[in-house]
Amino acid sequence: MDAVNVVFEYFTCSLLRIFMSEMDYSKFTLQELYDIYRTIDNDAEPEKARTLFKEIEKKEKEKAGPFEGKLATRGLRLIAFLVDLGIVWIISTFAFRFLYGSFFTIDFRRIFSADGQYLEFLFFILVGFTILVYFLVNGYYLYKYGQTVGKKIIGIKITDKEGNVPPLSKTYLVRYFIPAVVSSFPIFGIFLWIVDAIFIFGKDKKCLHDHIADTKVVFVGDEIYF
Repeated sequence: MDAVNVVFEYFTCSLLRIFMSEMDYSKFTLQELYDIYRTIDNDAEPEKARTLFKEIEKKEKEKAGPFEGKLATRGLRLIAFLVDLGIVWIISTFAFRFLYGSFFTIDFRRIFSADGQYLEFLFFILVGFTILVYFLVNGYYLYKYGQTVGKKIIGIKITDKEGNVPPLSKTYLVRYFIPAVVSSFPIFGIFLWIVDAIFIFGKDKKCLHDHIADTKVVFVGDEIYF
């Protein structure tokens, strides 16, 4: 009797394998494909495992949206930059004026008298303060999602070559902090801004800071608001 059961089970399993191998996996949901994939022995049925894996990848791309992973347009990157610039500028201006006015007194007569050293002092204080505000406003989103507030609103994000969120050392330190510090120097800073902007007109749509940090800016699924 045991022998009959063994033969029956073998015959049933064989039929099931044949049925599964000829199954149209495109009709299954992503969750159903995950469940089937977990029951497969990759060593015993490598061809079936590969077929299922390809179908899962296809379903995941469809779920992600038609724009997921594609390079963001230059126009959208510019809009995101202007949004970030506006937010940081407004916060920095009011916060700096409040804090600086609380502890120091701005001598406007020295400003209008073109006191070079005084103006330079105020300029570098404001630059440093703005860099700090930029980090406080965008640090969490850069760390968690590879996005600034502007990029979050527009629906684009920073990724590495593999499509993953880069570490904060790249998204903030290399892409923003160092260029901002270098750009604060007269003449050279203006030259750097121009060169950085020119690079985005290349085929890969990358600014100079993207090349240095080895990052790219891509769409986030269907989140396109402009």
